[in-house]
Amino acid sequence: MPQEPVANISQQDRRHERHELQQPLSVLNLHDEQSLGALVNITIEGLMLIANKPIECNRIYQIKLVLPNPIGDHDSIELGVDCLWSRGEEQYQRYWAGFQIIDASQSSIKIIESLIRDYGHFSE
Repeated sequence: MPQEPVANISQQDRRHERHELQQPLSVLNLHDEQSLGALVNITIEGLMLIANKPIECNRIYQIKLVLPNPIGDHDSIELGVDCLWSRGEEQYQRYWAGFQIIDASQSSIKIIESLIRDYGHFSE
């Protein structure tokens, strides 16, 4: 059964605008190296994914964002994230989940800023 959002964050509550990227990024669960989903949008504080299976909310994940092109000498970013909400449309097997970034190195934040600058556009 789809999980309802546990936090309703309005655009006014966000400190940073969300940005969609021009091409999809794969997101892997570092625990098992399996696909968690694809990045929908990102800020330096959080991100949203779309997946083909439900994502458990109120859970901490260690993830890897696979970059579309290397940035510096990095082809991926590893982050610790907390799933704040999850919801889905079971008949279409599409699930969305929102995450807060809780653990990121300074270089990972710089790479996210580069992703937004080079591949992003504003998302409502």
